[in-house]
Amino acid sequence: MIYPSILERRYQEYLPFVQEVARRVKDTILNFCENNGYAATYRIKTIESLAEKIETGRFKQWSDLDELITLYPNYFGNGDSAFKYDS
Repeated sequence: MIYPSILERRYQEYLPFVQEVARRVKDTILNFCENNGYAATYRIKTIESLAEKIETGRFKQWSDLDELITLYPNYFGNGDSAFKYDS
């Protein structure tokens, strides 16, 4: 996919911060999930996916970005399957 160089620069500028947040999510939320019968994974949005969202008009400006990291919890235990995490 072809995307503007400004997008590449901004993505690379923010990527270390996004990776740090992802690390913290992994260290806290994913540990909680494993200890409570959830299977969970996360992913950092790729620049291609980000470019597609911007191109389609989903995000009008950089500050509208709200999903550079996505967490996917799945519950496999018995009983209440609501995801409850108290930080």
